[in-house]
Order: sequence, then C-alpha cells, then structure tokens
Amino acid sequence: MSIVSENQAFISIGVSCQTAQQLQRHAGFLSSLLDDQLRERSGFFNWVFVSASDIAKVAERLVTAPITPKSLYVPTHAREALRLEDFKVWFWHEKLSDEVNQDDVERIATKYERLRNNFLKMLEKPVRYIVLSNTQNNIEDFYPYKNQGMSISLDADIVSEIACAPWATNRYNSAQLIALSYPRRWTGRLDRSVSYLEEDDTEWEGSLISWDKALRRHLMPDLKPGKRNLPRLAVGATFSAETKTGLGRNWRPRGEMEPSLFDTPSRRCRD
Repeated sequence: MSIVSENQAFISIGVSCQTAQQLQRHAGFLSSLLDDQLRERSGFFNWVFVSASDIAKVAERLVTAPITPKSLYVPTHAREALRLEDFKVWFWHEKLSDEVNQDDVERIATKYERLRNNFLKMLEKPVRYIVLSNTQNNIEDFYPYKNQGMSISLDADIVSEIACAPWATNRYNSAQLIALSYPRRWTGRLDRSVSYLEEDDTEWEGSLISWDKALRRHLMPDLKPGKRNLPRLAVGATFSAETKTGLGRNWRPRGEMEPSLFDTPSRRCRD
C-alpha cells in the first residue's frame, strides 16, 4: 500500500511488493512520527514487479495515457504474469497467462486504470514522499529477474531520474525520494542520501526494525523547527555517527561515500 493524509502521501514505487507492504505496516508509526492521520491507499506500483531501470518510464506512461485492455500484454508462454505494453512491469498477483480470458483482461485493465488514477491523485498532494526499495530477498528467484530483463540494482542515475521527473513535481515543488537498498544491489559508490540496510533473513517482507530506522532517519530533517512538512529537493538525510550503529557492517565512513545525489550540479534537478 501507499499511505496518504489530506496533505501528504508516501507513494510506493517499486521495485517489488516489499515497499508497499512496509508502508502498510508503518502507517501508524508514520502517523505518530509526523502527527498526522495517514491511511492506506491502493496505488499502481503496490503489488507489481517493476524493473528499476523502467520505473521512471512507467510512471511517465501512467501520467500520459489511460490503461485499457489493449494496454495489457498477455505472454504466449504459460504461467507468466501479464505486463503493461512494452514496459518491464509484471502484474504479479493477477491471473497468469494461461488462466486469463478476455473478461479477465478487461477486469484487470479496469483495476489498474483505477490504481493509475489513485497514483495521479497522490502526486497532487502538497507533500509527497516517493518510496523506492530493492531489499526484497526473493526477487532473484523469479523469472522476471532471471530471464526477462528485470533489473533490481539501483544507482545514482536511476534515483535522480525518478526524483527529478516532471511527474514528481507539482505546484508545491518537487517530491522527496526515500531510497533503501542493500549495498550489493547498489552500483557505484555508496551515497549518503540513500539508506543501506543490513540483509535480513525474511523471504520477502523485510525487517520492520530496519525500515523503522531508515524512515526515521530520512524524515528527521523535516521534523526540525521551521521545517515541518516542507517539501525538499534533496533526498534522504546525511549519514552521521548517530546512524553508524544502525548500519552495522554495511556502514562506510563519510570519506568513502558519494556526496548527496543533489549536491553535485550534474545531478541536481533543474527547474
């Protein structure tokens, strides 16, 4: 799930179900942390698999056109998930290719058109947090990753492309992107604006405690006096000695990390 209130939204955007599930589990935690009443809201990216390299493209597609039965691709191979046109996004929890009939395709298209509109409404909120993670353990066990080109590694360019996309900006300014990754699923030098989690032993759910710490770390700058609920162009929070213990063996000293994604002119969102 994504979670929303009257003025803000935490929008799940992939790469898999763990992001939505963790936001669902943290609705009460974030409501208390932000002194707001956040409630669950279904969104397009909640229960799908989407290639990290295609997230920004898929979101742009959602902004520009409705989803109709003709938008769905039904694979010719049996036991495969339906996809959205030529994009690397798999409707993972719907009927599979050898189970669907035309009525099913129309029903699924109607469902995801509704979820597309929910996604667009969340983008209208004054304060938007776009939440991205690649820390679901079992993604590598499935065929989208094994042989259909699903990428799960993140890097500074992918994160910047999402955070700086035109659809992520509205009359209230840019959304903030909260990115969580395993170090081995991050390409390039570690970046201090991304939360790097220790690997856990869950199948797909992820660690509630690790997500607690990461969300709190990302949101703390917004909770300081004078900064409450102000959208910020920069993503995440600077790692400090305080976060060293939370990162455990995956922590790196500041000198071994990239600057924040938006500290360098070449990566800064342009107006």
